[in-house]
Amino acid sequence: MSEVRHIISNDYDPTDFIPPDHHEDGSVDIFKDYLDEEDEADGDELEFDREDGSLNKIETVKGDGTVEKSGRKKRWINGKSSRLKNGFVEDKVIKLAINNSNKMAILRCLYTHRQLDMFQIGRVATPHMHKKSVGNLLAEMYAQQLLNRDNLLKASRAKGDEKKYHYRLAKLGLYIIATFDLHALWNYEHPTLPKQHYLLRNLAVGSQQAHHFETQEFMSRLLYNLTQKGIYFPHSDWRRYPIQDLRVTGKITPYRPDWFIFKPNPFYSELVKNRRTTECPLNIPVESRQAAEKDILKEHYTGFLSIECDLKTEDSREIEDKCKKFLYSLDYYPHNNMAFFSVNGWYENDVLLPAPKNHTQMRARNTKKIIIRHMEEELIFDKTQVLHGDEVTCLTSSEFFIENNGNMLHGYPRAQDFAMYVNATPHTLEKESVFFTDELKKIILNPPLPIMPDEVIRIRNFGVAETHMIFLAKLGWVNPIAKALKMQKWIDEGNQKAKVVLVYPNAEELDSEVHFTDPPFYYVNWEEVCRSGIWGHYKKPVYRKIRNINTLTWEDVDQ
Repeated sequence: MSEVRHIISNDYDPTDFIPPDHHEDGSVDIFKDYLDEEDEADGDELEFDREDGSLNKIETVKGDGTVEKSGRKKRWINGKSSRLKNGFVEDKVIKLAINNSNKMAILRCLYTHRQLDMFQIGRVATPHMHKKSVGNLLAEMYAQQLLNRDNLLKASRAKGDEKKYHYRLAKLGLYIIATFDLHALWNYEHPTLPKQHYLLRNLAVGSQQAHHFETQEFMSRLLYNLTQKGIYFPHSDWRRYPIQDLRVTGKITPYRPDWFIFKPNPFYSELVKNRRTTECPLNIPVESRQAAEKDILKEHYTGFLSIECDLKTEDSREIEDKCKKFLYSLDYYPHNNMAFFSVNGWYENDVLLPAPKNHTQMRARNTKKIIIRHMEEELIFDKTQVLHGDEVTCLTSSEFFIENNGNMLHGYPRAQDFAMYVNATPHTLEKESVFFTDELKKIILNPPLPIMPDEVIRIRNFGVAETHMIFLAKLGWVNPIAKALKMQKWIDEGNQKAKVVLVYPNAEELDSEVHFTDPPFYYVNWEEVCRSGIWGHYKKPVYRKIRNINTLTWEDVDQ
C-alpha cells in the first residue's frame, strides 16, 4: 500500500492522546498486533481461569478501591482503545478503516448523505448490524477522528433524541474516501487545482439542520425498504446533479429539490452489489467531471423522482412557488416526478407511525388543492406524477412508484379483465350494468370529455341510463384526484348524467387517504370486488363527531 500521509491539523491537543509504544518494524506490525488483539476480545473481555475451568470478566480496581468491570468501559476514549496499550496512531487507524467493510460503508454513506444519525446510518450503510453494534462502531470512529458528531436539538423529535448524535465526516474520514476510494488528488494539499472530491465545507449542512434531518429520515427508510427487495437506485442532493436549462447555455434551473432520485438501472445496481458505489459519477464535483463521467450520466442516469419535505412551516405562497419552479423544470426535464411529504413526528421504538387524521387532514387537503390548482393540466394528462401525504403515506406510495417503474396502476385489471367483474353483476329487468369503456371512446360528445376515465360503466335503472366514470387510485397519488375533480366539474355543468367513482386497492388505503369532502365522489374497495367477484359495493365518506372529533366513517350506497 502506498505511503499514508498525515493530514490531521497541527492544532489538536496532543495531551488528549497517550503516545503509542515504539515498534521497531513500523506500522505494519502494529496493524497485525492490533488485529490479533481485536480478534481475541470480542464482546466483553474474558479471562480463562485454568484452575476451575470457568470464564471470568476482567476487573479493574480504581484508586478509591471500587471495582469496575471491563464491560462497562467505553471501547475508545480520547483516541485510546480500552483493549490496547497503544494510543492514537493515524497510519494504523487508516489501515484498519480501509480493511473494515462496515467502516468504509459508513464513510461512503456520509460522503453522499452529508450528515446522519445512528438509526439512519444503520438503515443505509449497515442494515445487517444490531443498533448497539452500530452505536459502538460510530463511537469508535469518532474517537479515531474519522467522524465528527453534533448534538442537534432542533432536529430532534422522538423521546430521548436530545441525547442523540448526528455524524458527519471528519477530515481523516474524507481523506480515506478521496484517496483510497475515489483515487482523487487530495485537494487540501493542492488548493489551486480543480477539486476532484467534495470538501468538508461542501458536505456541511449549515442552517438547514432540521430540514436535512427529516429529508434523510425519509430517504433512509425508502432506501432500506427497497434494498431489502433488491432494488438499487442512484440518488443525490441537487448540487451534485444541477438540472441545466437547455434553452440557456450554462444556466441552472431555479428548481432545487430537497433530494433527487434516479431511475434504477443495471449500471448502478452492479456498483452496489460489488461495493463500488464510489465509482458513481455523482461523487465527483460537477466542475471536475470528465467526458467519461458525463457520458455515464447521460447514458444510465435518468431523473425519476424529486423529494420535497414539508416541515409544516411553509405557507401557501411557498408551496405555490415550489410548484411553479417544478413546472418550469418540466419544460426541459420532462420525465421528472415529485413526492411531497409532510413530517409526522410520531414514533414508537424508531418505527414510523401514521399521524392521526385530525392532526393532518386540514393541511393535507389544502396542500393537495394548491398542487392540483397549479399543476392541473400536467396531472390530468399524466405529464408528471405527484405523490403527496404524510411520511407514512408518501413513503408507501414512493416505494410502490419506484418498484413498479412509475406505473401506479400496477395490479389493477384493465379492459376485458375489468369487464369480467362488471359482466358478472346480476341483471334484472329493472337494473343492468354494462361495460362501456370501448363504446364511450367511439362517441363524439359536445362539449367533449375533459379526460378519458380509466374505465366506464353504464347503469340502466328502471329505464334511466347513468354513466359511471371510474378512476383507479392509489394511496397518496394525486393524479386520479385531479382527474376526478376535472370530470366532476364537467358533469356539474350539465353535460352528462354521470357519477365519478374512485377505486382503491383495499380498505387500508381507502381509510388512510385524506379525502375531499365537497365533491360527491363515490368510492369502491377493489378487494371487496375481487372477494365477491362482481362489481359494486359503492361507499361515500361521512364525517361524524365521535367524542367531539370529526371521524371518517363509510356508508354503503346504491349504484
